[in-house]
Amino acid sequence: MQEKPDTDELNGGQPPGLLTNTAGASKGRPQGSPLHPTPLPPLPRYEEISPAVSLTGDTVEGSITASEIVSTDPPPEPDISTHPTVPLTPPKRYFQVNWWSIVAFALLLVLVGEHLAPFVWPLVDSYLHPKATVTLFPTQRAMSHQYAFLAVTGTADQSRNQVPSRVLSFTTSTKSATITTTGTGYTPAIQAKGTVILYNEANYNQTIAAGTVIAGNDGRQIVTDQTVTIAAGNPPYLGSSTVLAHSLQAGEVGNIQALDINGLCCLAGIYAKNTSGFSGGLDPKPYPMLSHTDLERETQSLAGSLSPLAKAGTQKQALESEQFLQPMQCSLTSSSHPKVGERAITATVSVSETCSAQVFDVAVLQKLTSVQFVQDSQKQLGSNFIQRGNLSTSIEKTTRLDKSHHTCQLTVSATGTLILYLSQAQMQALKMQIAGKKITEAQRQLLALAGVQGVAIQPAHQTDISLPTDPNQITMQEMSK
Repeated sequence: MQEKPDTDELNGGQPPGLLTNTAGASKGRPQGSPLHPTPLPPLPRYEEISPAVSLTGDTVEGSITASEIVSTDPPPEPDISTHPTVPLTPPKRYFQVNWWSIVAFALLLVLVGEHLAPFVWPLVDSYLHPKATVTLFPTQRAMSHQYAFLAVTGTADQSRNQVPSRVLSFTTSTKSATITTTGTGYTPAIQAKGTVILYNEANYNQTIAAGTVIAGNDGRQIVTDQTVTIAAGNPPYLGSSTVLAHSLQAGEVGNIQALDINGLCCLAGIYAKNTSGFSGGLDPKPYPMLSHTDLERETQSLAGSLSPLAKAGTQKQALESEQFLQPMQCSLTSSSHPKVGERAITATVSVSETCSAQVFDVAVLQKLTSVQFVQDSQKQLGSNFIQRGNLSTSIEKTTRLDKSHHTCQLTVSATGTLILYLSQAQMQALKMQIAGKKITEAQRQLLALAGVQGVAIQPAHQTDISLPTDPNQITMQEMSK
């Protein structure tokens, strides 16, 4: 006979229909505490009729006419928003040592201390050991010198005051243009030519030299072209000879008629006659040609576009450290076809331009000038003076000594300022000399130095009338620095 457990035992001693949380200890709640105060909904009810049960000893007898079955399945999750909850206790946290963090922090302290120490320590030292401060005001001296240097295109010897130099040159491409000529030329006048018969009436031979001038009846003259010897005459027969001649005046005016020359001439007994006229004389005739004016005008017109190219091409060859020694020289080269004076209606003119210039290394010149300037100034002022600021240099004169080798002499003027400079060793020596002395005496001693025009002393304490005896307790500085 089966036994049905008591519903109170199933519910842990709670009323029927209410389950308890037996696993509450694992969830942070007391064991046996109810999950929810509200009872679960009842399950369907079943009627069961069973015979009476009797309990004898270990046997339980009884009758159950009806029973309410409670499900042992987990109940559905309730809506916790409508029920109070019990706060959970947060878990405890324990600090664990991170050795890498300790090492990183230690390195950070070392780095910070290394960089802050140079700034912090002087402040601490000045507070524990106050120092006297001595400020020197040095004298500034303006100096001017003049030097001569040679600019050479070969290898420059700087020890001999030679400065590197070179010649730059650039020629543009040829530019051409066709123009209409405006010049007028003239053909040369042509002399008329003919022959003259010379007669000799003398009884001896006579010679008429070439170039003998014979005048005609109208005053126009001819010149013989040959030397001839005329045989002696034997009247009634006369010696005669025909000679070539031309008109003395060129042009058509020399075209004389026949028998224009008909009379005595030249020598005694000589008679001249032109039995035929002189012809071929022509006057000058004009024709178009290329003139010098045409060529020059077109050359200058083309040069207007070539000149900037030639100058720019030369300028680009100069380095940043180079400077032009003299102004750039440019020249034009022109040609024409046909040539000037030749017969032409149109002509082609071609032009190119060449620019050249000599440059020198200005950086080397400034270096040599600066070195000599400081040396010469220190000879006058003393070795403790140094150049302050930039040295101003200018080329006063350029003289070409050798045109073929492009050697020039540069006369350079240099102007600059020098100031007293004391090294750390010299300042330390001065501090040792004035240590322990009265402030007024120390000022007089420092003002006696060449190049010092003022001294200001700030004592370590306001009431001190003397400087510290320890030179390390004295700070000396120059105001110019």
